[in-house]
Amino acid sequence: MIATYAQNGQPGDAFDTLRQIHLADQKPNEAIYVGLLRSNSLMAEQEIGESIHANVTKVGYLSNTFLTSSLIDMINGCGDEVLECFANMLSCRIKPNVVVFIYVLSTCSHCGLEYEGCNWFNAMKEIYGISPKLAHYACMVDMLSSQGNIEYALEFVNNMPVEPNKRIWGALLTGSRKAHGSIDITECIAKQIINLDPKNASYYVILSNLYAEQGRWDEVEKLRRLVNQEELKKEMAYSMI
Repeated sequence: MIATYAQNGQPGDAFDTLRQIHLADQKPNEAIYVGLLRSNSLMAEQEIGESIHANVTKVGYLSNTFLTSSLIDMINGCGDEVLECFANMLSCRIKPNVVVFIYVLSTCSHCGLEYEGCNWFNAMKEIYGISPKLAHYACMVDMLSSQGNIEYALEFVNNMPVEPNKRIWGALLTGSRKAHGSIDITECIAKQIINLDPKNASYYVILSNLYAEQGRWDEVEKLRRLVNQEELKKEMAYSMI
């Protein structure tokens, strides 16, 4: 019942069912806690989430990989808690899966934990035998770019065994602009993402602004002529005001 309520977006009914279970002096099983975690993710109640976390730990359900993954999903965004839950998972000798590593790498990226993120990325491959997916690579590029390591991030992208998408190139472009990185590298990145998403005017604006900062007005004009779709012209004109 709780799982059904969670899937249907009825968190209140899920927790009402839990109260009935407690009144009947019954012990919630692992599946019930998974449903509760999903329900709480809809309600975004931190205190309830912490209570569920404490109960899961108390009854010894952390050895359940699916339950632990749901727990990490619920607390995703709270860096210390995600990494603490991950550490508890490893201490229980639970093998993390593909999804768990996405959360861990994302947390390392958001918290600026570059050293830890690189270590876990390598451990995922070498210790746990998990082949990185595009989402894992994206987390790594986000992390390296946000720390200003643009050249290393670009080298990382060029050595990826999968084709980088516009999210990855976008992270590189944003990081390079914030870090005031090499003009040549920023220009190269901008051109790569324009090739992937030629109808997105924002990338043309970034490249045009880059040329303008260098006084390369011929390039600015050439870029304006390149944009031949009316809606792109309007957006570029508005963005450059």
